Amino acid sequence: MWRRLLFISCSVCLFAALSFYFVKTWHKSKRLNIILITTERVSYDRLSATNYPHLFSAARSGVIFQGHRAISGQSETNIVSLLTGLTPFESGVHSKDQSVDSNHILPLEQLEEKGYAVAGLQEFMRSVSFQNTGLTIPATGLDLQFWLAQKHKKGLPFFLWEHFASNPHNSSAENFDKWFQGLWEFLNKSGLLQQTILILTADQGDGQHIRDTFAQTPASKKNELSEKNVRIPLFIWLPERQNSYKRGSVQRQPSSHIDIIPTLFSILNIDPHYPLKGRDLFPERLSDQSLSWSAMTVSKNYAQKNLHYSDAFLYGYMEPPWKLLLKQSKNIETVWLYNIDSDPDEKENIASIHPKKVTQLTRALKKQIALEVTGPSRPNDPPFLKKITHAPFWIFPEKNTAYAYEDLARPFVLEWSGNKDAQYILHYQAGARDNFFEGELKVFGTRKYIGRISKKHWEKYLLPHSPFRVRVKMANSDTWSQWIELEAKK
Repeated sequence: MWRRLLFISCSVCLFAALSFYFVKTWHKSKRLNIILITTERVSYDRLSATNYPHLFSAARSGVIFQGHRAISGQSETNIVSLLTGLTPFESGVHSKDQSVDSNHILPLEQLEEKGYAVAGLQEFMRSVSFQNTGLTIPATGLDLQFWLAQKHKKGLPFFLWEHFASNPHNSSAENFDKWFQGLWEFLNKSGLLQQTILILTADQGDGQHIRDTFAQTPASKKNELSEKNVRIPLFIWLPERQNSYKRGSVQRQPSSHIDIIPTLFSILNIDPHYPLKGRDLFPERLSDQSLSWSAMTVSKNYAQKNLHYSDAFLYGYMEPPWKLLLKQSKNIETVWLYNIDSDPDEKENIASIHPKKVTQLTRALKKQIALEVTGPSRPNDPPFLKKITHAPFWIFPEKNTAYAYEDLARPFVLEWSGNKDAQYILHYQAGARDNFFEGELKVFGTRKYIGRISKKHWEKYLLPHSPFRVRVKMANSDTWSQWIELEAKK
């Protein structure tokens, strides 16, 4: 019964608007944080406990995926797939000046809807390629561990992408391993590791040898999707209470970057807004179904300019042990077929020896090519992606604010933009960790009268459950306003 007294007469930003209805939707489930770490150009065959001792020591409590592959020869395309779950055929991102369609509702936006802080802290993440993915860059130059400590202190969940970039100062395995050791120790000592899904992979494999030989012969162009360039590391650590796998195990089934988001959403019990093509890497039981891999990248000479308008693409498709590469350029198709079990270095093209296998794999690949988006966006984007309509914006309060009781001398009114004769939904969240709860309430018009808050309510209900977050949308829309956060302070 005491919960029904939780009349969060959340003023200033919903302190009272969250009221009374809070108790009806009390949630005690602890929401897991997510840290996605990407490294630059690391092939799986370059990893060992000798050159990455701290990483492999930590891997004893995680899972190693030996069959993991990138889905493009372009770093930007691979990162976009990691952040969105979109295949390269769907994203339309194949160079640095392309981005996914801004009308798509993508997974990181769904996490934000669930109350997650979704962020990256590095300046390059403002690149055109990563726009519209739902990633927020609050400020660059922030210390990673400081940012994590601040979020951990508030007790609100987060998704953070951090990239370890190669440069003349930190390109060695030793430098990365030392950096990872520092982060691992911080996560353990802070207790964050028991509340966090930690993922480590690479944007793509080490392609230096490809850049050196790329333009020598037409056949060398297949190297963009060679095993040396697409087979990369994947390590995942889950909190102890996630017991769907054996710690320290090695998984050998094929996986790719498009599997990361489906895995996270399965663990977090979130339904995506559109059917993801990837799979859950921690299923309750393994399927007998043959697992495939597909990829797409711009087929180009590295000296070529104007990559945005490339008319040639290289595609890949694999049903182990068979791997098909297909280049399309000016209505001319070139095909390579390999058995990666007997020929892991892809030295012998056996397409002419196995024409039936080429036909079978090509047919499966072209079903995906048919969905291909080759520009930043186009009128016939895949229909399974929802579209965003105009979202309300906050008039008052206009931004995140902290309030003391003395600041609430007058009755409080929440106000947002929109149709004053329409019905709206206010979504509120309060508390953190075991005290977290959320709910919704209906409002007619674009104002919610809060009224005055008594000192008793302030001290008994608002202070213990601060901070409060709220967003608003039209009742018949899927498009929410931005969250605003209101903090009750003494």
